[in-house]
Amino acid sequence: MGRLGTNIALITILACSPFFFVGGPGYHSSRSFQAIWDLGHIFIFTLLTLVILFHWNRPKSDFVRRYFFYLLFLLIFLIGIGVELCQTMVTGRNPDIFDLLRNQLGYIFGYYLFFIKRLSVSRRKIYLLHLLMGSLLSLSCVPLFTGLGDELLARSQFPMLADFESMFEKNRWMDRRQLRISSDKARSGNHSLLVRLSTATYSGTSLFYFPKNWKGYKLLHFSVFNPNAETLTLHCRIHDKQHNKKFQDRYHRQFVLQPGWNDLNVSLSDVENAPKTRKMDMTSIEQVGFFFINLPRPQYIYLDHIFLTD
Repeated sequence: MGRLGTNIALITILACSPFFFVGGPGYHSSRSFQAIWDLGHIFIFTLLTLVILFHWNRPKSDFVRRYFFYLLFLLIFLIGIGVELCQTMVTGRNPDIFDLLRNQLGYIFGYYLFFIKRLSVSRRKIYLLHLLMGSLLSLSCVPLFTGLGDELLARSQFPMLADFESMFEKNRWMDRRQLRISSDKARSGNHSLLVRLSTATYSGTSLFYFPKNWKGYKLLHFSVFNPNAETLTLHCRIHDKQHNKKFQDRYHRQFVLQPGWNDLNVSLSDVENAPKTRKMDMTSIEQVGFFFINLPRPQYIYLDHIFLTD
């Protein structure tokens, strides 16, 4: 890496640094955009490592020379912690351990790029280093590949919103820790989504990632399996991007779930007219929630076959 390349890298770092504190993915941003933004940590810290190495790759101290990799690793780690703390002060965002790990991967990749042609080791070890770095970078790109893959699948399935025949469809929902793709019950195909419910005030799940333009469709259909002998009261809420977080500005309806499968639907005309002071933007639906209130004991339901019709 020559002086020109170092200067370009330094300019790129300075130009991109503000984006650690402004911009970035929002709460409902696509998974692919979030993954691309996260990969920016690897890119910036790779460049930062290359710039540091270009100016400080010949330490004179025997101690520094012997432990150079680890000392520089620690320096990059401290810079990463500083960035996370500044983000907390500027944006209120909590520090992210995975961002720190991506920073360190960027350091390792930058170190590898700088020294790979300078190493006096066997060709076999060089190949192993190539394989190791390729594997680490591929693993870091898994969220991007899975996000893009399911986003393309969701677009091709639309107006089907979720049928749970793909292992990645669970990632369209929140909170994933209480969700599992199951073959125990299915209203359509071979699988459904098992949703574990707690005794918290509100317990359930929400569809977060899906095609947002519902204009021209008339009904939202979904099936819910109630494994209990008694009925349950399911709450369904829908809101658009303009939602102001108030109850009067969203769609909300209760359904009484009978034991077994319940095939339910929601009028999208009712959804459009649900906000008190405006019409819901049917081209920008942002979230669909299914939840229960104050359940007396932990239990579960199955969701399946969620789609729109015109």
